[in-house]
Amino acid sequence: MSMLWVQALPFIGIQYFTGDDEEEIKIFLVCSLCLWLILNVAFFCTIDLDFIGTFFRTITAAEYTIELFQNATNDFSKFDAVFTTRISLTEPIHNEIREWVHLNIDRWRLEAPKWFVLELIPDEFLPAEVLAAEGGVTRKKRNSVSFVEMVGFGAASELGAAAVVGAAVGAVHELVS
Repeated sequence: MSMLWVQALPFIGIQYFTGDDEEEIKIFLVCSLCLWLILNVAFFCTIDLDFIGTFFRTITAAEYTIELFQNATNDFSKFDAVFTTRISLTEPIHNEIREWVHLNIDRWRLEAPKWFVLELIPDEFLPAEVLAAEGGVTRKKRNSVSFVEMVGFGAASELGAAAVVGAAVGAVHELVS
């Protein structure tokens, strides 16, 4: 809605302007509005229409992240929703996440799926025995995923195999589809 106001306010302002450049300013504003409309039509015609609702929803990042976790149909999607974003976004459902991790952590460690990176899981979500087995509070941890890793162009030297996060995020379509 603010985008519409941004386009309308100059036309309202020109009503109060008097001067030699008034006609040129009106022409510039009309050209700018036409270009804005054309670019918006082109943009909305080229995006994935599954995401059109994201432009008109009034949901916060935290609500969206929680929704992603709760509506996920597989472990990869849940893991991705919670542990590749800021953990504070999911604070209202930390108990639910903790239970989910406790139920599945042993299976993930045995199966070692590509998307599972133990270092991304904060200590507070790990069962005590897993935390102890991984070195306790001194274990290697990750608080974020770098852009380079996310797009799969680099690896974190200190984590080695854990840098597969980039490849895992890129493989979303392969695993989910």
